[in-house]
Amino acid sequence: RYLSVVTELDAAPPGSVTAAFAPVQTNFAAGTTAMMIHHPGSLNAMREALGDALGVVPLPVCDGAGPSTLTSMSGNVVLESCQDKDAAFEWISWLATEEPMRTVSTSIQGQLPVLESVAASEPFSTDPDLQLAVE
Repeated sequence: RYLSVVTELDAAPPGSVTAAFAPVQTNFAAGTTAMMIHHPGSLNAMREALGDALGVVPLPVCDGAGPSTLTSMSGNVVLESCQDKDAAFEWISWLATEEPMRTVSTSIQGQLPVLESVAASEPFSTDPDLQLAVE
């Protein structure tokens, strides 16, 4: 239903239908789009573009109970056809430890940490916008 509103009424700027990130970010930074849902990796670029005009809010929920979250797949898998499953699993296991997860979570890719210890550390513990994201 949402997609038909966007396509039939031209209710969203170009790029919104396909979620092509560059047009979405450009439109938001230019003030063409009123809001954007994205991972924290884009937060610094939006702060730079919008300064004090930027606000971060929790995702709304239908019943007023909270919190809500947006999920996306940005993970690691071991395919059945993998020639060295043990090495692949060891790599994925290493990525799920504190330091690698902190590096990935604070990169421009900005995926939220899944380890509570990383979520409780800086910058997630000191930045109010990031705190909102991990709550």
